[in-house]
Amino acid sequence: MQKRILFIGFVLMMTSTLQLKAQYAKTDSTYKRWFVGSTIFLLGNLATTNPPNFAQLNLGYRITGKDVITIEPKTWKYAWPNGINPFFNKSYGKQEEKFPGYVREYGLSVAYQRFFWKGFICRT
Repeated sequence: MQKRILFIGFVLMMTSTLQLKAQYAKTDSTYKRWFVGSTIFLLGNLATTNPPNFAQLNLGYRITGKDVITIEPKTWKYAWPNGINPFFNKSYGKQEEKFPGYVREYGLSVAYQRFFWKGFICRT
């Protein structure tokens, strides 16, 4: 329970510091080149059954006001097979489908973002 409260507090702290027009403001000629962030998918860890233990950290650098490069290390785990859809298959969550342990995976991605117009993003 304490982990959940700590996690919710962390998410609220991270989201409360967001600024409007933080990417590029016309009134401010300087913007922060380096930034650290994460994703809202971290809220999936609040699930009581089969939480993914997902973590992601975005480390980014703004080349210009509209061009961004990020490095995103990630980790997650699976305790159930991925091919079973929780909405359309009654086998989801059944004990006989559970792995004898879990599968832990790690990933790293490098992303380029181009902000075209008012926050509209082209991401590769």
